[in-house]
Amino acid sequence: MTFKPRAKLYRRPSKTNNEAAAVFPPPSPPRGDKLADAVAADVYHPGFLGPGSYAVLLAQDEEPGQLREREESVASERSDRELTHQHTLSKSMRYQMAHDVLSTFRHYNSIKELVLWYNASNEAGVIPAQLEVDVVNALEAVVDKHDLRRKPPSPELIAQVLESTARPFTISQSLEARDFHILCSGENLRFEVIGFLLATAGRSLTFGFAPDIFSDPNNKDMKVRFTDELLRASTTCLFLTTMLATVNDLTVWMYYENYLFTIMMSGYAGE
Repeated sequence: MTFKPRAKLYRRPSKTNNEAAAVFPPPSPPRGDKLADAVAADVYHPGFLGPGSYAVLLAQDEEPGQLREREESVASERSDRELTHQHTLSKSMRYQMAHDVLSTFRHYNSIKELVLWYNASNEAGVIPAQLEVDVVNALEAVVDKHDLRRKPPSPELIAQVLESTARPFTISQSLEARDFHILCSGENLRFEVIGFLLATAGRSLTFGFAPDIFSDPNNKDMKVRFTDELLRASTTCLFLTTMLATVNDLTVWMYYENYLFTIMMSGYAGE
């Protein structure tokens, strides 16, 4: 697999930027949606590190053929045996968290510019530059389809991204690098991807790159508020994916980028 040089990945856009700064009202989760207050057995186990984990090879405590008792969600009327783990956050809380994250895409133009600049300038990124560039470019189709620059995320979009994140992330050995973004963008958009994109954009902004929108004297305090929003939204993605998804490559990238961004914003307290 070959990737384009980082220096060629970024081109400064025109100064026209019509991003809205509105704060959208909180959402109400639709009734009868597929994402109940519990998740499937193969999606989440406390301490389970994903299908590639050494834990898969360890002996199981259960006797052969013995079925574990499964808990049904209190908030769900389903008796489906797929429901096995009670979420620590209610469905309405998860919808609110997802709504807040997706609302950051009213600044999509700035987020895209920051991500492209970072990948063009950074020679030691953990995430392959071309993969991150492909993902942020593919995200524009979702932003345009749902008009996220001017409108709050719809309940349908919120449910779609939550459900997509809950699905196991599987990479075929025959997959070409140029098609990787298809697995986690568009109809397959996941919060792991959103989490590391927002963290990368925030780090880029903290490094000193500022899109033209921040040059306006009327937006003097916007940079600080925007940086805080990016960190808050990226960290929210960590909580959502911990509840919904198994560990995968996207999760590792998200945690690492968020970790670096958090240190830049809050400092390092380790030894």
